Amino acid sequence: MFDQLRIAKLLRAVAALVVVLLLPVLPARTQQASAAQHYDDAGVRAAVTKRFEGSMKLDPALSAASFSEDAIWINAFGRRVVGRAAIEKWFHELYTDAGYAQRKIFAEPEIAEVVFLRPDVAVARVFTRHGDQKLPDGTVIAERRSHNTMTLTREPDGWKVRYEIVTDERERPVRK
Repeated sequence: MFDQLRIAKLLRAVAALVVVLLLPVLPARTQQASAAQHYDDAGVRAAVTKRFEGSMKLDPALSAASFSEDAIWINAFGRRVVGRAAIEKWFHELYTDAGYAQRKIFAEPEIAEVVFLRPDVAVARVFTRHGDQKLPDGTVIAERRSHNTMTLTREPDGWKVRYEIVTDERERPVRK
C-alpha cells in the first residue's frame, strides 16, 4: 500500500511537470487547430453570390437555394418570411411583379464584407443599387441603395443563409 501511495504521488508530480512544460506550447497547437478549421471565405461568398445571381436573373429557385430550410428573410418594408419554400414563393411573387422586374440596375450587387463569428458562422453584407422600382401602390422609388445583411452557417451540404435582413439607406434632413 505504501508503494502504491508513493507511485500515485510520483505520477501526479510527473503529470504536473508535463502540464507546466507544455503550457507555452498549447496555445500554438490550438491556433494551428483553428487554422485547420479555416475560415471559408470563398464558400460564404459563393453562397451569397448564388443568392444574388437568382435576384439578377429573376429566378426564385436560384435565389432561395442558398437559404436553410428554416431561414428567415425580412425586407426593408417589414415583410417577414420564414422557411426556404415560403421565401422562394415570395421571390416568385416579387420577380413576377412588373414594377420590380422592370427596375433599373445601377450597379451589380457587391459583397461589401464577410465577418466570421466562428469558422462555421459568418455574417455577410451585400450592397445593391437600383432604381425606378414601382411599388404596388404606384409609388416609384427613383433610387434604392440597399444593404442585405445575412447570417450564414456551414452545413454538411455547404453554406446556408439562416437570416437575411434588407435595409435601405435614407436621406436624413440636416439638423440645425
